[in-house]
Order: sequence, then C-alpha cells, then structure tokens
Amino acid sequence: MATRVQAIVEEAEVRGTQLDDPAAFLLLAQVGATLMDLRPEGPGGAPGETPEAGLSQELFHSFGLFLFQAFHLLRPAVDEVGEAAGVLLEVDTEQVQALVDPAMSVDASRWRLPAQAGYLALPLNRFWARPQGPEAPAEAVDGIGWVARPGEPAALSLVAITGVIPGRPGFSVLPIPPVPLADAPGWVSTQARSSEMGGDFAPNLPGAELGGLFGIETAGELLKLLARAVTLVGDGVLKVRTFPSIPTEAGGEHAP
Repeated sequence: MATRVQAIVEEAEVRGTQLDDPAAFLLLAQVGATLMDLRPEGPGGAPGETPEAGLSQELFHSFGLFLFQAFHLLRPAVDEVGEAAGVLLEVDTEQVQALVDPAMSVDASRWRLPAQAGYLALPLNRFWARPQGPEAPAEAVDGIGWVARPGEPAALSLVAITGVIPGRPGFSVLPIPPVPLADAPGWVSTQARSSEMGGDFAPNLPGAELGGLFGIETAGELLKLLARAVTLVGDGVLKVRTFPSIPTEAGGEHAP
C-alpha cells in the first residue's frame, strides 16, 4: 500500500493535480491501477465493463471515493496548520445519546474539524442504513469518513461505510457529494428527515426502539452525525486519536 500511495503522490505532482479534489483524484492513472488490484470477482467485476478493466462505473466511483478517503487518512502528511492528516473519532455506547440529543446546540464560531481527514467510528450495530435501496436489507453503519478541501469555498467530502461483518468479505460504500464546509455547523440542528418519515435517526428495523437502535435514511443524517461528533470533540466529550501513517520511500514514516 505504501508503494501505491507514493505512486499516486508522484503522479499528482507531475500532473499538478490537487489531491484533495475527489474528482481530480479519480482521474489519476495510479488510482485506476490501485482500484484494478482491488476489483471484485463476480457480478460487476467482469473485464471490459469500463476502461478500468473490471469495475462497473458505479463500483469505480464508490470505491474510488473510498480509496480517496483511505489515502488521506494514511498518507504521511500534515495539513497547513500542522495537524495530523488523519484522525479517528470513536463513539462508544455511552456517548450515543449525546450524539443524537435533539437539544444539542453549537457555537458556530468555535466549530472546527480536528483534522483535514478523519473517520468517525460508530458503536457496533447501533446505526442502520439500507445502502442498496429502501427495499434492500439493512446494514449496520460502521462509520463516516471525511476529507476537507481548503480554498474558497472550502468543501467537505464524506463516505459512509456499512456492512462490515467479521467473516464476510467486502462492505458497502455510500459516497456523499462534496458540500460547503461553511455550512457544517448548521447541520447540528438542521432537520434532515421529515417528521412524516419519522424524523432524524428514527429506527428503520422492527423492534429497534427496544434495542436502542437508530436508522439513517438520508445523506443529511450522515452529515448531521459528523457535525455533532465534531461538536462533542469541542466539548471534550469525544477524544481524538491519530491514525498511524504508512512509510514512504521519500521520507520514512511520518509521526505527527
């Protein structure tokens, strides 16, 4: 993986590609080569479906954005203010109620991402979504990854990961189109799902209320969870852990 990361960085430097732009990232030849190594077997993985030889257009886009997230979490770099490139926010079962508390408020002037890239890890089997559609089986949401792109306007790219089950190969990727970073504090209190649909985080499984489970039906609810988790970091409720970077030929392993 270290070799792939280095190859992507070198190609981006030669081509002048902005690596924090997901659309530009997906156009890199080394990204396509890495996805070919990861291509699935069976339906959707038959050679010849796309120029990427073996990935359907949908899979290439979804897992390309997953690779985009992983790249920024693990690359040995720091952002422009000297913070770790990738961080981990872990929500435990005792913190779930604080995360979904309808009364949560935020001071927008103090709201700030802890790093350019990160992963919000949710407690096991507490949040559920249906990545394949409303009639498809529900899958537990493992977490939400983010990458911020500085500039004017600054933007935020997210992917949700579902269906991570021990002993089962693969998982589902739910990419969210880039959104304005300036709007993020407002997601804390914005209603993402209408009352007619049950309201934000309403359970989508039979008997879920008894088990303290929550449902995610809209992209807005994923945005809301991340914004609220960042708020809890600012309040000192959630701790921030740094992802270990991977070694590269150029500079060894980065240790923030």
